[in-house]
Amino acid sequence: MTTRLLLAVLIVVILTLSPQSAPLTLWQAYTFREDSFHLLHPSPVSHVAQPTNQQTNQLTTPPSWHITAAVLADVTNDGALEWALLVWRPWRDWPIQRWVPAPSLITGFHDAAGDSCHLILLDPQCGREIWAGSALPAPLLALAVGDVNGDSRNEVVTLEGDYATGRDGPATHVDVWRWNGFGFTLEWRSPAGTWRQLYLTDVNNDGILDIAVR
Repeated sequence: MTTRLLLAVLIVVILTLSPQSAPLTLWQAYTFREDSFHLLHPSPVSHVAQPTNQQTNQLTTPPSWHITAAVLADVTNDGALEWALLVWRPWRDWPIQRWVPAPSLITGFHDAAGDSCHLILLDPQCGREIWAGSALPAPLLALAVGDVNGDSRNEVVTLEGDYATGRDGPATHVDVWRWNGFGFTLEWRSPAGTWRQLYLTDVNNDGILDIAVR
């Protein structure tokens, strides 16, 4: 084999093995209509912007909180904005368990480090806690808020993971939640899949947000 041919072969091998030449993971876009998840065509899409968490630097939160996602939006559909946060913090049992002889129903709702995941709403003006859910049975790994079914009310869309794999995922379900006045109702849960990122965007330009995941 000549030197020139050998060099050409080596270049092809290097380009093949280079991370830059690996195929990109593209976004899959879905609509949420009539309480079901429909894959949009054409799909996948490559033009969805990289989602970023909003800054919470102005909020004062306990040092034990690890905030993994934050959205400033009208989560409760009352006309006012709230901070919706995904928070990991040391697991605590329900206070009522002090007087209940039966075993706690949330004993296993935490990761190997003893941290549980919570959805918490804060007042953006003063940082006051508006609402805080107890330890979730399955952790939420990503969070987005918007009207995804065209009813002019916001839904909370999340990626659901597992405490065994922790806060770094991957996620196995897409969930759609709705504020019911006292807490959140799970409106819909997708079939099992594998996702790591979530974003809401109007892919098909119909005026209703679509759910993009990858």
